[in-house]
Amino acid sequence: MAKTNTIVLRTDLSPEECLRRLGEATDVCKRTIFSLSGYKGSKPVLAKFDGSQCMLWKRIYYRNDFRPCFYGTLVPQDRGSRIEGYFDVDRWMKLFTPIFLAIFLFANLAVLIPLASHPRKEGDWMGVCAILLMIIFAAFLPKFGRWLARDQETFLKQFVETTLEAEPEAGGVTISQRFIENKPL
Repeated sequence: MAKTNTIVLRTDLSPEECLRRLGEATDVCKRTIFSLSGYKGSKPVLAKFDGSQCMLWKRIYYRNDFRPCFYGTLVPQDRGSRIEGYFDVDRWMKLFTPIFLAIFLFANLAVLIPLASHPRKEGDWMGVCAILLMIIFAAFLPKFGRWLARDQETFLKQFVETTLEAEPEAGGVTISQRFIENKPL
């Protein structure tokens, strides 16, 4: 999930008040063994804060590392704040998934090629089929995880809009998307 779903919101609250409200409405990300979701607390949204930036994701009671997270930045603007954000999978998963899939693919191909080219027994073809099915499963696992979390982006957007009393900004162009033209005078 690339940064295709960018949102820009406007609120009359200051960035400090926005962070305070988000802090009250969410549980801070603290892992625990004694919780069905794996995190302390019971609020429906979990958060990490770093200065004026936040990462929000919906609490779920099953494991899905391919769920969307909202990465937002609070920028002071006029007498309020501008919330610029996008949805993406956790950064750790973006790094880990291609490495895992590459190692998994090469390990399975190392077994599959000799097995397919020189089968010793009739049962060897079942091993070939099993390895091919594992490769197909590994390739479609991220898509399946995103399908399971298909409604979470809408939930998080509504959560931010409600909590911060924010509305979509007209134009909706983020600072990083603005084109600066350099013309001679």
